[in-house]
Amino acid sequence: MRLLLRSIHTLFLCLATGFTLVRSFEHHQIYLPDHQQRSTPQAYHLAYEDVWFRTRDGVKLHGWWIPSDHDHAPIMLLCHGQGGNISDRLNKVLRWHRLGATVFLFDYRGYGRSSGNPNERGLYRDAKAAYRYVRQRAPASPLFIYGTSLGGGVATDLALHRYVTGLILEDTFTSIEDMARYRFPKLPVDWLVSERFDNLSKISRIAVPVLFYHSIDDEVVPYAMGRRLYEHAHSPKRFITLRGSHDSAYSVSGDAYDAALVQFLQPSN
Repeated sequence: MRLLLRSIHTLFLCLATGFTLVRSFEHHQIYLPDHQQRSTPQAYHLAYEDVWFRTRDGVKLHGWWIPSDHDHAPIMLLCHGQGGNISDRLNKVLRWHRLGATVFLFDYRGYGRSSGNPNERGLYRDAKAAYRYVRQRAPASPLFIYGTSLGGGVATDLALHRYVTGLILEDTFTSIEDMARYRFPKLPVDWLVSERFDNLSKISRIAVPVLFYHSIDDEVVPYAMGRRLYEHAHSPKRFITLRGSHDSAYSVSGDAYDAALVQFLQPSN
């Protein structure tokens, strides 16, 4: 009997260890935060403010408010991708600023100077806190949510639950489960995956205009996933095919990227 109990105890320890390892592997596949900020908007000759705000569950987040040089400018709220922090997105932000937008970018919990640890529910809360900050500061301005890669999942959830003028998705996947199946086709991802970011089930319930960017050369998120999201979205919608890598297509296809964005940000949309 004692031997049986020891065997059961050992089995439970092995299962618990295996479960912990699976969750840790999943977490490190999805979230790649970096606490080191390598630059600030000042290095790009942009006026900005350091912003600190809190989520409903008490996590302290950091962001940058970069005002436009134009009156009544639209606001772009950036939900960035899985790696690094907001200091890695300043090339893109400079592009938006030159197109006339005010930009608010923030770091999720566990990224950059923000406290806490990232997880799906937490990132949704972070985006809602950023939305509250923007709306308190500029309640009447047109507000566009921009999500890239993993941030596309955060932006899609925010657009589903809060009123926005428009949603912009760049290189966004259909779901984490689909991405796991794409990357690890031989693994039983149905029970290995706990984080969902199920964008495909949400996109058809969003009632605002959506602009999709996706590079046909994307080496991280398959182009077909972007097309599938587009097909499930309601009109008005537009899909722009870019060329270039996952991280560089907005620059490689700069003219097409800029033209579509300027048109989308017009008040008539």
